[in-house]
Amino acid sequence: LTSLSIAYKKFKDEGRKQILFVDDAYITRVMIRKLLEEEGFDVLLAQDGIEALSKLKQYPFISAVISDLEMPKMNGITLTKKIRLMQDYY
Repeated sequence: LTSLSIAYKKFKDEGRKQILFVDDAYITRVMIRKLLEEEGFDVLLAQDGIEALSKLKQYPFISAVISDLEMPKMNGITLTKKIRLMQDYY
């Protein structure tokens, strides 16, 4: 979590620390959420790219997205491409 600690310091200095974590595996979402919260991040979860896009529209304060690559419905690559097309997140 060293790189997360560096990211946290940057987010904290900028007043931002909300992360959206996207993974289709429930246990992974729970474990990563716990680790990120212990580092001081506020964490939202999504189980696939479609849900992630919905959360991004619903919660405009999200500062970063961490995503799995292989997920049903919409994978992480497609999710990244769609996020880049969104004006508020590019």
